[in-house]
Amino acid sequence: MFKYRQNLHTHTKFCDGSYTVKEIIEKAIELGFTSIGFSGHALTTFCRGYCLDEVSTLEYIKEVKAQKQNYKGKIDVILGTEYDYYSSGDLDEFDYVIGSVHYLETRDGFISIDTRTPKKLEDIINKYFDNQPIKLVEEYFRLLSDLPNKLKRVDVIGHFDLLLKSSEIKKIFDQESSEYRAFARKAIEKLVSKGCFFEVNTGAMARGVRSIPYPEPWALKTIREYGGKVIITSDCHKIDKLDYYFDGAVEYIKQNGFTEVYTFENGKFIANKI
Repeated sequence: MFKYRQNLHTHTKFCDGSYTVKEIIEKAIELGFTSIGFSGHALTTFCRGYCLDEVSTLEYIKEVKAQKQNYKGKIDVILGTEYDYYSSGDLDEFDYVIGSVHYLETRDGFISIDTRTPKKLEDIINKYFDNQPIKLVEEYFRLLSDLPNKLKRVDVIGHFDLLLKSSEIKKIFDQESSEYRAFARKAIEKLVSKGCFFEVNTGAMARGVRSIPYPEPWALKTIREYGGKVIITSDCHKIDKLDYYFDGAVEYIKQNGFTEVYTFENGKFIANKI
């Protein structure tokens, strides 16, 4: 079976991860990875607790570049970033960009929708979306599909159906409904047309919140139908989860109709038969 041995969605102590760049590289080598990509959270000025700031961004870039040289010939170290719709900062230094939507702008400022607590989502829906979950769905997919326009550069779409993070704890959204699927499909169509890759992300599984990766099967099949391309990531914050469920993710992708999965090598994405 094809072994996927790269992770591009990796967080370090520079943002909300638990380990240093060097510690993660050493773990990647131990796992037999051919490359490891770092994706520090870009600055969001309204919520600084989880992300890089103006100073640590420069330190992060410097450290990843230094370790790239230190480990040359052993493993390819790649400098990336995870950039929220409302992040700020220059993208020119990075080899790749993961575009994500973690926040919504409301009348009271920015609010996070990245939660494993259903009650928080319900409170947001009640307060800002007239107690109608589908209105939040519409806004989320509107922002997600606009990432290529807003950021000007997006290589990978992060956790496509993040809204469903806690859906196995409590079902808030009717993801089987025609309305939900219409908004998701429209976003998929637009993002595929912009050449974005989609990550099959096992991070919520690693944290015990979901039993399957993002995106859920219907969305993954729809990405394939529109000609979309996928990579595998673990959205890693702890090194013992660096390759979490990667073999299972390969099978998950195959089960949903794909014959290829992509890796990032020498500055471009290349197809691998599975």
